[in-house]
Amino acid sequence: MTEKELHKLHKTELLEMMLEMRTELDRVREENTVLEQKLEETNAQRVLLEKILGIVEETAAQVKGISAQK
Repeated sequence: MTEKELHKLHKTELLEMMLEMRTELDRVREENTVLEQKLEETNAQRVLLEKILGIVEETAAQVKGISAQK
């Protein structure tokens, strides 16, 4: 919508548009919050998996060392 078209609208129409925009903004903010939480959970899971992988690699190296000694 152009600026000229906006100037031709009545106050009630402008208020309705603002209300719709506010509703959409609230919805998008809520969706953003949910996505940020999911991202944090995913990052926490990645860190945990990296720790587990490190432990598995250490254990595998120890087992390999023990097997080589036999």
